Amino acid sequence: MKEILAILLAIIEEQGPEYPEKNPYPTYTAMLDKGADARKARLVLLTLLAGIPEKARKATKEELVEAIQKECCLKSKPAESLATLYTKLYSTSQKAAWEEKKEEGFHAFCEGTWQLEWEGEATWRSRGVHLDCSASIVADVVVVDKTLAHEAAAGLLQKNPFIDAEDLWEYFSGRLTDPLDGELEYYVTAEEYYEPYMEEFWGNTYLKDRCKKMGLQIVEDTAEYEADSGDYIPNRGRRW
Repeated sequence: MKEILAILLAIIEEQGPEYPEKNPYPTYTAMLDKGADARKARLVLLTLLAGIPEKARKATKEELVEAIQKECCLKSKPAESLATLYTKLYSTSQKAAWEEKKEEGFHAFCEGTWQLEWEGEATWRSRGVHLDCSASIVADVVVVDKTLAHEAAAGLLQKNPFIDAEDLWEYFSGRLTDPLDGELEYYVTAEEYYEPYMEEFWGNTYLKDRCKKMGLQIVEDTAEYEADSGDYIPNRGRRW
């Protein structure tokens, strides 16, 4: 079971300490993907489904052997091997190492500078013509309030306290820019007979408010805001 232990530790390093017990089948498939012996992986899956990890956190090895035999209907030899596996997996030193690693990615995220990028397009239409409009931003973003940032990422950190800084930024970046598509569409199409004044678009978004609510701030010295429209294009083939 030595190679199985190494694979489980690798999965936990990626997904967090509680991932195997909360996601038995995905853990099983991840073990297979990492080259685990299929029969041994199935035995581990059986113990995950039987709730053995929860018992392993507080039971002695002898109690684990008994629990595995009872809950998984296994003979003494495989039960002994699995009990040894879980005793090592949830050893005092291993749990201490996990506790030390907890939220390292979040702390690194708070110390970093992250580049925000977005591009969007929308079309304004009048009776006889239309305009193609576009907007974009490239800017650096930093964390200015760790408490608010932690609250914004609480769900992710609870699910995986080992999540890395890059994945956290992907989450925050999406929350910041995803609404911009709708804001651009609304701004461009708000008036049928008055074309949008694109130079004012960035003053009509809630991007900076979203940043503030999540403890983030755009570094204005690095920000490049663009918003413009093309030439009038006839609405050919349309009947009124």
